Amino acid sequence: MKFQNLLIFLFIHINLYSQSLETVINKFSSSTFKANLTIEQDGSSIIGKIYYQQGNVHFQLNDGRIVASNTRYIIVYDPETKVLGKQEKSSGGDLSWVLKYPYKIVGNKAIIEPENEKPYKKIIISWNSDNFPILIQFLSDEKSITYRFSGITYLNNLPSSLFSYKPPAGSRSVENPLNEKK
Repeated sequence: MKFQNLLIFLFIHINLYSQSLETVINKFSSSTFKANLTIEQDGSSIIGKIYYQQGNVHFQLNDGRIVASNTRYIIVYDPETKVLGKQEKSSGGDLSWVLKYPYKIVGNKAIIEPENEKPYKKIIISWNSDNFPILIQFLSDEKSITYRFSGITYLNNLPSSLFSYKPPAGSRSVENPLNEKK
């Protein structure tokens, strides 16, 4: 009996700790999906639908605004003002950068505490039984931002035009608005 108990303990121990943060991050980064996304910050929230494929993102907010990114650009379109901002992209669209920090796993949640890293003191990632992130939360002393995914549907492929959004005729484009000096 003692040997059986040891085997059961080892099996449970291996299963509990086999879920690494790397598994969850890789699932997110390698998936092609659409989902509902809620972004919460400073007591307000933005709701919309997100499409994701290989670091490329298309996020359509419920009010019609669109944020799209591909390997080269981040594009933001506001249908109310008919203005499209197009900014050169400086980094990738995945979460693998969090793996360089120490973390602990508690159930289906990873608590990441970047050492002396600003602006966030803590990052929390929770996932579902399929190892897909359903909550990503960035916390600091001054603010927090939370991303909640629901209604996740895995897809085979998405059209590349989705990530290179073209505004309707008559829209005004602004190139690299974040580089402008006041």
